[in-house]
This record gives sequence, structure tokens and C-alpha cells, in this order.
Amino acid sequence: MRDEAGFTVVEVLVTAVILVLLLGAVYTVFESGLNIWFQSERKVDRQQNVRIAVDRLTREIRNGRRLVDTDGKTYIEFEDYLGRTIRYYHDSAEEKVWRYVKGTNGRGTVVAYQITAVEFKFLSGRTVSVSMASGDYQVKTKVSLYNLD
Repeated sequence: MRDEAGFTVVEVLVTAVILVLLLGAVYTVFESGLNIWFQSERKVDRQQNVRIAVDRLTREIRNGRRLVDTDGKTYIEFEDYLGRTIRYYHDSAEEKVWRYVKGTNGRGTVVAYQITAVEFKFLSGRTVSVSMASGDYQVKTKVSLYNLD
């Protein structure tokens, strides 16, 4: 008999199959971890987007002189401390919230993306309820004008 060092074909095939199975399992765990991470990142982005939009809107309303108009669902208008009429409105087709200063040309500026629902309600002459949602995340707040003439 010859004393040859090495592996048989069967040993190499069994090792290759085991290695492929292990790599497949590692890849599956890695891929599912990445998917969870990306979903969480998208959710956090949507939440942050809503919080920033509501913060900006409430800050501007607080510094306003008077509430002008709202249809309850898509827009709110108020007069700012400079006397300009500001309109925030929700474009449900594009899922955006826009800020527009009346008397200026153009559509305005986008304040928030991926906004699925907006609701404005007058509670009194100087107080309004603001609700904004993105997916299953929603922010509700009440805002009163502080700038009393």
C-alpha cells in the first residue's frame, strides 16, 4: 500500500457541504439583522420628521399674532409677528407638509416628508390643536398664541 497524504473526494465534498450550510446560516442571520436595522432607521426617521415639523409649526404659531383660518384637516393659516399670513398645509398625494407665506410667489417650502395625516382644530380664539402622523407614529399638541397685541 502506498502512504499518500491527503483527503478523499468524499471528505472534501462533506466539508464543502458543511461549509456552505454554515455560510448560508450566517448570511441569513446577517441579512435579517440588516433588514431589522433598516426598518428601525426608517421608523426613527419618520418619527424625527414628525417631531421637527410639529415643533416648527407650534413655535411659529406661538409667536403669531392671530389665527386666521383652518379647514380642520389640510391647512391652518395664522398671522405672524410681522403681519404676514402663513399657511401650513398637508399635501396628502405627496405626503408632505408645506409652509407658504401669502403674497410670495411659488408653492412654498417643504417642512416635512412622509406625513400621512394632519388635523388642525380651533379650540378657542387663540388656541389650536395640532395632530400630525407618519405611519403609526402620531404627535398631538395644543398651541396657544403668546404674542398678545
